[in-house]
Order: sequence, then C-alpha cells, then structure tokens
Amino acid sequence: MRVDSADKVWLDSHRRPVVNAFCGQCNKLHGHRFIPAQSISITTQEGWYQLYLNDMLFWNGNQEVLADTIEAVPEKMIRFTIVNINQNRVVRIGQNPMTRFYMCRSCGNHLVSYENKLFMDTSLGAIICKDAVNMRVDSADKVWLDRNRRPVVNASCSQCNQLHGHQFLRAKSISLTNQEGWYRLFLKQMLLWDGSQVVFADTLQPVPQLVSFTVGPLK
Repeated sequence: MRVDSADKVWLDSHRRPVVNAFCGQCNKLHGHRFIPAQSISITTQEGWYQLYLNDMLFWNGNQEVLADTIEAVPEKMIRFTIVNINQNRVVRIGQNPMTRFYMCRSCGNHLVSYENKLFMDTSLGAIICKDAVNMRVDSADKVWLDRNRRPVVNASCSQCNQLHGHQFLRAKSISLTNQEGWYRLFLKQMLLWDGSQVVFADTLQPVPQLVSFTVGPLK
C-alpha cells in the first residue's frame, strides 16, 4: 500500500483527517489512512486504514471472490498473477495497544502480526503462520526435507539475514498445519510487542532497556 504525504490531507465525512491509500503495484485508489486527530475514536485509530470492498477481491481459502458480494469472480474478468512483495520494501506494523506482532530479535524488523499465528509447534518452540512480511526465502533449488519429510526452504529476516525458520512448499500429502506457503518460525529468534511492551517471544519476559534498536508507530 502507498499513501499520500501529509500535505495532501483531507477530512472525511466525520471530519477525521485522512490521506488517500493506493495499491503499491498498480496505484489503484483503495481508500484512506487515518492520521492524528484532536479527538480519539475506537474505530478510526491513527495509522489504521479504511478500504473499499468494491475495489478488492478476497481469497476465502478455496477461491477468489468479490470482496463486496462474496460471489465467485467471473471467469471473464481479467486475470492477474500474484507476485511476492518487493523484498527491498520494508513493511511496518503500527505499535499501539491494539496491535501485537513478532519482530526479529537481532534487528527489530517486523515479521508477523499476532493474528496471523495459526498454530503452536511446541515440540520445536515455533509458530505456524499463514503470512509474514519482511522475510526473504530461499529459491526452490535449495529445498530440503524437515523431520516430517515435508519440503521446505529457509526463511530469513530481509534486513539482517537472521534465519527465522522455513516456508513450506507443495507436498504430495496435505497437512492441516503445514499448508503450502505457510511459515514455521522459531520463537527463540523473535521478540513480541504484546500491546504494551516488547518481550522475548519464547519466554514472554520483558526485553532489557539496553536493546540497540527502536520500534515505533508507522509515520
């Protein structure tokens, strides 16, 4: 998502200051992003987005549907190819009491929102998640088999190259917890913003103040 600069602010129907938000790939206008206001609203927090359903599609776990009607996408619609996010572009998650997310323990890079955690792999001290950001994965020619004989590639922080786990590739057998494209990330390599402070993801103990990087709200 690309947003206009602060000098292009305008007021929405509730007199809330916003800037336009566009698709980062095709520049389609999708809605707007809320910026600081004198009054605070539960539903329009600073940094949140309001995006229009009639401009989006939705993957429901089985097929693409129109986001506003939940009807299947007509075959006659122009097709497109989903591509990976530019790995040089850093995604930031807003740090506030309403959010929780995992970060790289080495550099503080934001990796996974807490809501994207699907399962816990307690035997390995890891989480299984569907989506991750700011992550670099090895090419398919570097595939290897995990202990369950599942084909995977290594997944590392795009900023400092710290190895965080791996991404599952297509396998002959289907697993409920190891779907193609999902990630297994090790807690001992991450920190967690818990809504009020940064803690170690594996122990949930507060991180000492001497940590050498900073995290903060999206500007």
